[in-house]
Amino acid sequence: MPNTLTRVWGRPLLLLGYALWLTLAPLRCAAFNLDTKFVVLKKGKTPDSYFGFSVALHHQFNPERYLILTGAPRDVAIKMDNKTRTGAMYACPLTAVPNDCTQVDFQVKSDPQNNIVEDMWLGVVVASQPSRETSGPCFSGCSKSI
Repeated sequence: MPNTLTRVWGRPLLLLGYALWLTLAPLRCAAFNLDTKFVVLKKGKTPDSYFGFSVALHHQFNPERYLILTGAPRDVAIKMDNKTRTGAMYACPLTAVPNDCTQVDFQVKSDPQNNIVEDMWLGVVVASQPSRETSGPCFSGCSKSI
């Protein structure tokens, strides 16, 4: 009986486990690549804004450049009297300067006084959509739903 526990299909169980590990290990190891020599570090302007919560690389065609899009879900994006933390999204050029990010200006189509915008978490998810339009970059920032 002990011989059947150490062999599967006539092969030693240890050999089959090693073959399975060799098959699955590259899938785990090839998941991500970080460059530790040329670090791009960006800093937000507002403390406790969760700047960098989500990040996406965006390719803009006119003018030709790359941008780092980052979300700050606890930042103040909509300028109001009570300084509501709606969340914000930033576009950062791909440079070594840490504080050259500009806040993306969103137009509010609804009245923030009558709608719930406090802790909206705009920028919790950031995505880039490639576009060859000359009207400018196309990207979106998502917020939590109530």
